[in-house]
Amino acid sequence: MALYLIMISCLQIYFAFSKTDQFTITRRNKQLRGYNLVSKYNVNKPIECIFECQNYRKCQSINYHSGQQICQLNKIVSQTLRDVSLADAIGWQYFEKKEDVEVSKE
Repeated sequence: MALYLIMISCLQIYFAFSKTDQFTITRRNKQLRGYNLVSKYNVNKPIECIFECQNYRKCQSINYHSGQQICQLNKIVSQTLRDVSLADAIGWQYFEKKEDVEVSKE
């Protein structure tokens, strides 16, 4: 039983790293505004926000604020807008999916 639990833990860690590898942090103290799909509260870490994004087919990027524990899922990436909608926002981090990542087909 203990070996089974260790194997499950290892798979969860591998899965977590493979998901985060699909995102890149592009801007610190920046926030994409006007293109949010949904906001989540009490999100402790950016990785949890990334997992949330993976559950939404249209999610292309995220805004995350660690102090306020807010995760915002965005339906577009800033480069599509030529960074026009990236606003200065202290404490926020902006992440987006890498270009070669295929969006889930849900």
